[in-house]
Amino acid sequence: VVQKRIKQMIGCCKAFLELRKRVRLTRAEKRWEFCGRVASILAGTVMRHLVLAREAILKRKREAGALALQSYFRGNYERIRYQKHISKVKKACKMIWISYRRWNDRVELQKWIDPKVEATRKRKEAERKKKRRGGKTKEIRGRKIKT
Repeated sequence: VVQKRIKQMIGCCKAFLELRKRVRLTRAEKRWEFCGRVASILAGTVMRHLVLAREAILKRKREAGALALQSYFRGNYERIRYQKHISKVKKACKMIWISYRRWNDRVELQKWIDPKVEATRKRKEAERKKKRRGGKTKEIRGRKIKT
């Protein structure tokens, strides 16, 4: 009788353990379904946010690239325009400098030549006065020279 009761008790324990195992598995399966559903909802939300973030980043990068190209184009256009302006101004400055130098050279020449002309006039006037008075003549190497 005791052996039979022991086998019944062990069989009952085995049945209980099996039932308990199945209960735990079904609860785990239900939890997994719930958690999986929540995880999939979260994953979908995260994916949607990632897609939105990626689109925002791409849009920002496109706008930055377009802005960089526009800035380059505008800067290059302005640079070319000002280079033409600068070359015209340089040419004009060069012409003005050449004109100034020539004018300065003429002024310096006039400063140099005026005393010479004045001295020549005085000398010629003195020679004319001597001629009128009848100056002396010298003979040098067969030529007559008035003094």
